Amino acid sequence: RNDDKAITDSFRALSARLPTPSALTDLDITLVSGYWNNASGSSLNVFRFLEPLLSITTLRAMKCTFKDRRIDLPGEDLLSILAGWPELDTLSIHIYDTRKQLTRSPTLHTLVDVARHYPQLRKLVLPKFSEPVQGAQIPTLAHGLKELWVAHIPEKHVYQIAVALDKLFPNLIVDIDYPFS
Repeated sequence: RNDDKAITDSFRALSARLPTPSALTDLDITLVSGYWNNASGSSLNVFRFLEPLLSITTLRAMKCTFKDRRIDLPGEDLLSILAGWPELDTLSIHIYDTRKQLTRSPTLHTLVDVARHYPQLRKLVLPKFSEPVQGAQIPTLAHGLKELWVAHIPEKHVYQIAVALDKLFPNLIVDIDYPFS
């Protein structure tokens, strides 16, 4: 049995049944492995998982939480998710135990693209950053992002990431507590 396919088929059916345009503006999805079989142990690609829901173009807030499941969220997929929901001002993708459960993750270069192309975004929650490229040039941009939560940042790159984030998102509210701890 492929529960990943069953879930995406359910999302596809939900999207098909909603009127166009939909009045749905907020969606909160939580998947717990005890109710979701993944016998192969493979990583779930978050973009492919959410893709059937991208037809709901009225979404302003999407929260997706995974427990006990490996996921894959490369930067280009994060950008595709944001492109699919043009009205989105809040995107939260959270997993428990980020050090063991995330295969690929966004980079600082992904956030440069977020700052350049998605001015409406005000809150972004990510499970992890990939290690930054040494010597990477980060432009100074004035994106209005107010909240950025990242569960795991490589310790040896905290300063480099902090400087880059200050250049990209000067309006960030700084807080050291992660909202899911």
